[in-house]
Amino acid sequence: MAKKGQKRHFPEKGTKTYSVLKGKCPRCQEGDLFITSNPYHSGEMMRMHTNCPVCGEDFRRETGFYSAALWTSYPITLLLALACIVLLLFVFHLSMLPFFVLFSLIMLLLQPFIMRWGRAILLNMFVDFDPQHNK
Repeated sequence: MAKKGQKRHFPEKGTKTYSVLKGKCPRCQEGDLFITSNPYHSGEMMRMHTNCPVCGEDFRRETGFYSAALWTSYPITLLLALACIVLLLFVFHLSMLPFFVLFSLIMLLLQPFIMRWGRAILLNMFVDFDPQHNK
């Protein structure tokens, strides 16, 4: 949390939004969830640490836990798709062929982020921030 007189940054540390968007451990918000910070690194994009490298929080849940990330990433995909549709069709007035090409490209490029955010949201639903955990 920002101290009095300090400039605040979004997302603010200590919030679930920070943990999700930055890909950090929900407990300490210091350690990385994923092995690589590059979501486009082929073969490594979804590999997670088994434990937080900083606080030791166990990221492994029961078998199939992260398959539920489909339910958290689905609304993200819908919102981003809706925003793209409105922007491309109603703001830029694209015809159908350029719309479908550009829309498909945008959604394809966003997919690694959406998949990671889905997992991070799911884990944040079960683990709360604890600033005292490392101390």
